[in-house]
Amino acid sequence: MVQFTELESGQLASLCRQFSLGELTGFRPVAAGTINSNYQIDTAAGRFFLRVNEGKRESEVSYEVAVLRHLVAGGVCTLLPLETGDGLGYARFEGQFISVFPWRDGYQCSSENISERECREIGGALAQLHLAGNGMEPARAGRYTFEAVKAAYEKFSSSSDPMLVTAIATSATEFEWLGERAEQRAQLPTGLIHADLFPDNVLMREGGVLALLDFEQACVGAYCYDLAVCLNAWCFAKVWEPGRARALLSGYQKVRPLGRDEIKGLSLEVRASALRFLVSRIRDIYLPAQGQAGSASRTQAPGKDFRRFLMRLKTWKALGPAGVADLAESRDKE
Repeated sequence: MVQFTELESGQLASLCRQFSLGELTGFRPVAAGTINSNYQIDTAAGRFFLRVNEGKRESEVSYEVAVLRHLVAGGVCTLLPLETGDGLGYARFEGQFISVFPWRDGYQCSSENISERECREIGGALAQLHLAGNGMEPARAGRYTFEAVKAAYEKFSSSSDPMLVTAIATSATEFEWLGERAEQRAQLPTGLIHADLFPDNVLMREGGVLALLDFEQACVGAYCYDLAVCLNAWCFAKVWEPGRARALLSGYQKVRPLGRDEIKGLSLEVRASALRFLVSRIRDIYLPAQGQAGSASRTQAPGKDFRRFLMRLKTWKALGPAGVADLAESRDKE
């Protein structure tokens, strides 16, 4: 279970001084995400978003800063972290690393009411990110490689929890199926990817995307995998929403058309990304909640239910390669 950091007004005031924000005039915790501790802070210089990078090494935090600087230079709609007096995009504070971002008033989509227009815009924004990420150095591998996800699964694969029986059996089959196709997956075009572009990592506004957020998982990976993450994140509500998928893929391809190898590989990547989130939701959310009945409510939100990803896997398997390719090749009705 992640231990969230509670900051008091005196500590936040000290951080305001490090970022040259003047007097702290107000603050409130922001219950967003499952890893970091977040705050809205009001200061003499305006309103900002403060993030405690829980459990991260300095190299991880500095890499995210480098990614954001590179993407902003390439025209991607995201937010640069504020610099401290020594030019860093973060502050060292009581053994933690603190990031502060400009506050932007936008809205975040709920999976139940995402429109096809919003999916189209997300597709285009993701494609722009992929194009702008070219030449990003130094590169780093992602934390959710096939091997890492499988290792996480193996830690609970022998569980007797009746809630996990189907998930464990399904995961075993998927690991075997994807493992047999490792060579095909390795041939897909790669570059800088976001790797976690769920609706809560995007600020929208009327007329488009306001800002892509939370690049702490950014890494080198297959563009097709990043697109698959978005399909799993944006194109399901209580049921599968194929219209959203067509719109997202259409928006993406207007900026960066997919090659034939990527269209074929998409049927692998949608299952690989669904498997990743099935495993991580069990490891990071379900299992800790079982061990700690008093777990924080934000770690047990319905949207984090691992069973949603069992439904996604079932959908992708039913569609098969031809069905997934048809989504990418069909014309979206704008």
